[in-house]
Amino acid sequence: MLLPLLLRFVRTPVSCILAVIASFCLTMYVIPQPLARLVLVSVVFDSFFKRTTVPTAARQVLMYAVFVFYAVVNIACKDADLIMNYVAVNSSGAEITNGMWTRAMAVPTVGYAAVVMLVMLFLFRRELSGVSIRVAPDVEPAPSGFKPEELPPVIVILATVLLWMTSGLWGKNIVLFGYITANTIVTIISTLILCAMKTIGKKDFSAIDIVTLIFLSAAFSIGGVMKACGAADVIFSRFRSIFPEQFSVGYLLKQLVQFRFIHDDTPVNPVGMLLGRV
Repeated sequence: MLLPLLLRFVRTPVSCILAVIASFCLTMYVIPQPLARLVLVSVVFDSFFKRTTVPTAARQVLMYAVFVFYAVVNIACKDADLIMNYVAVNSSGAEITNGMWTRAMAVPTVGYAAVVMLVMLFLFRRELSGVSIRVAPDVEPAPSGFKPEELPPVIVILATVLLWMTSGLWGKNIVLFGYITANTIVTIISTLILCAMKTIGKKDFSAIDIVTLIFLSAAFSIGGVMKACGAADVIFSRFRSIFPEQFSVGYLLKQLVQFRFIHDDTPVNPVGMLLGRV
């Protein structure tokens, strides 16, 4: 469904970058796991570029933009990154809901994305200047729409995402056995419905990454554990002499320097690579 829209509307590098941002926003709740979302979006755009006449140099830059804006969009909502954002909240000890996070970070994220896009367009102006994205003449038209048998699963998935997004309004007080929340109940019911439709089979359950589930469980609780055992106080006490007591421009500059040295210059850290080029 996404590929035909890209082939129809994306014509310039700017519109391509905007489409990348929109793709991550649209798939945020459909694919809650951030790395899986990155893989899917990158595969879609790779397939898109292969169907166009975009030069190789421009294609590489625009694929790089997919990885850069993956990191940028993930700060927009708490649920956008189930690993880093939740670890940050748990480590802080503050009670921050997804709604509170989104209200606080919406404007900064838009500004951050705009600055990063302008920096990218400037740094890669040689590769992107005059580039026009057109469908290659020898490419078959991409399939559009859904087949009739595909509509029921799509409706179930859309309903599930809608219930996830609005669970703060209707599911605050729904907790079974002390720990099963409304979102978990919705997930279980939708999974059973998809199994009954034979959309999900036994082979799909083999794709569940148990190691990642264990890692996420540990990541969600690491903040509370470090605080309870005193490790957090020991670690952060070492940094108190470095950072000023009051929030200031100097505080931000020190954070940027720390970010630049902690995050190495690898493809896993695209924003760090962009800062390195700057």
